[in-house]
Amino acid sequence: MKLYILPSAHVSKKSVQKVKNSINDLDLDLVAVELCPDRAKALIRGYKPGFFDLIKSPTYAFLFLSQQAIGAIFKSKPGLEMETALKMARDKKLKVLLADMPIQRIMAGFKQIPWSEKFKMIIPSKSVKLPKMSPGNIDSLTTTDNITKLISYIEMNYPYTYEFLINKRNHYIFKSLLKFPENKILLVIGAGHLPGLMKLINQYNYKNPELKIDVVIV
Repeated sequence: MKLYILPSAHVSKKSVQKVKNSINDLDLDLVAVELCPDRAKALIRGYKPGFFDLIKSPTYAFLFLSQQAIGAIFKSKPGLEMETALKMARDKKLKVLLADMPIQRIMAGFKQIPWSEKFKMIIPSKSVKLPKMSPGNIDSLTTTDNITKLISYIEMNYPYTYEFLINKRNHYIFKSLLKFPENKILLVIGAGHLPGLMKLINQYNYKNPELKIDVVIV
């Protein structure tokens, strides 16, 4: 497998352009994205939940409203890089892999995070200096050093969040990719998944040298 990994910031215009350049310039068989079928349909159709949908599920309401608020701050549609990848793959007649865990399982995982940990997210510790998110430097969060620092911080301070929303999904995405061992794949994922995914790939390559996954970060 030749695997090109594009770590994106979900509200970054630069990430959208990187998706366009990668699909246009690389020799690909398949485009994989960090979406499940339900999320992909909602993204393509521009679906937004109504008031009653939100009050029926406080968890979903929290996730949706947080996403919309971040999009407003950065003046970019959340998930536009994923939408762009799907549309370009369709236009170029490339195979598409919706590689992420179903949204129902993600929400179930979010519900298992203790409320004490959810409240901690609102008032993060000052012991670790993390890059500030602003429209001017959002793309700095996708650099390897900053990603590693951020994910290490989350794993240490928010262990349930890390396990249910990051680690389990890393394993799910990796297993999805293994179904296409002979393909040249572009994987578009949120940058936070990169360290864990690379760890799984390195472990796999060590155990399966004859089936080694050749990785390029784009």
